[in-house]
Amino acid sequence: MFESEVLRLGPFQLPLSWLAGILWIWVGAKLAQTGISGLKGQGFSGHALEASFIYLVVWKWSPVLFDPLSYLRNPAALLFASGSDKGVGVALVVAGMYLFLVYRKKKGSLPLWLDAGAITGIIAFGGYSLLFARWGEITDLPWGWSAEGGQNRYHPIHIYRVFLFAAAGWWWWRWRRQLEEGQTFAWLAIVTGTGLLLISLMDYFPLRTAWGLSWSQTTYACLALVGVTYLTTGNGERRRSAKE
Repeated sequence: MFESEVLRLGPFQLPLSWLAGILWIWVGAKLAQTGISGLKGQGFSGHALEASFIYLVVWKWSPVLFDPLSYLRNPAALLFASGSDKGVGVALVVAGMYLFLVYRKKKGSLPLWLDAGAITGIIAFGGYSLLFARWGEITDLPWGWSAEGGQNRYHPIHIYRVFLFAAAGWWWWRWRRQLEEGQTFAWLAIVTGTGLLLISLMDYFPLRTAWGLSWSQTTYACLALVGVTYLTTGNGERRRSAKE
């Protein structure tokens, strides 16, 4: 595991973890594009890479949306702005809207694009978790990790996530031929959203929302809910089409 280092470019700071994340997104998108025949010729991997840059830009400067007055009083603070858990949801929505507009322009299949996005996501986040450590709450469990000489053990959140994404990927690979278009997205959203929410109970969140969840936990819950909604409404549409 690596600790995230920072690459300085003048007044800007570029975390190397961002570069690793973008690389994993490209790898995941390439594999998804190769594995889904209906995506050939639509340039999905390139557009996924563009969406990842959009996500990073929106996430980094998302604090401006939540506290614009402080940045109006001190514009130089924009150079040192850093994203937060709040900005994750906003950045995901903006990047998702960009991909949706591209899909509409390409006149592709929405279920296939959603499937490809889900596959890209589990590969990218799984690969990222494999490289960069994240420690959660203190634990007495034997597999808890501690720094050299430290007295406390912490939940290895990154390891839990690697197992989750690996299991989700294995499940998809095992059943991929039985899944209809769009079901890959729905089931992976349900599995990973629920899994990440459960793992987050062992993570450390100093700030929480009014409803008791952190913004990251809210994003995980919404992801699982989107998967359930898509699966149920999609099945209903297929049943109606079959009757007609």
